[in-house]
Amino acid sequence: MARKPKNPDTAPVETDATISDISAPEAVIETIAPQVEPGTSTYAAPPPRFESFEAFYPYYLSEHSHRDNRRLHVVGTGLALFLLAQMLLFHGIWDGLGLIVWAAVIGYGFAWAGHYFIEKNKPATFTYPAWSLMGDFKMFWEVVTRKRDW
Repeated sequence: MARKPKNPDTAPVETDATISDISAPEAVIETIAPQVEPGTSTYAAPPPRFESFEAFYPYYLSEHSHRDNRRLHVVGTGLALFLLAQMLLFHGIWDGLGLIVWAAVIGYGFAWAGHYFIEKNKPATFTYPAWSLMGDFKMFWEVVTRKRDW
């Protein structure tokens, strides 16, 4: 005669499952942590407030994970810097105010097009305008100096 266990929680559980019904570990991992599609942020939502630019920059980079979006940012920033340099060298600040406007339109135009058409996310400029501009210049410099992929 089989002995009855004293604790019902430790009693063997009878089930109809077979070995083929048990999921592979990879399937379990995928259901727990789904893969992030290229061009999507690893952040579900940005924190309400970053304490420093160093804390903000990884978030900024996650919003620019697609190579073509980074390329549009670099081209737009490069053209904007070219227009600003032209203004300073040939026109002066007061005579070149139109170039400042064009530099902003071109720089942000390329960047926002990358976010809208490629990355499909909201530009960080709308939430963090100053740090986003700093992040754009830092990413531009990293690409130009070959510290970040073009």
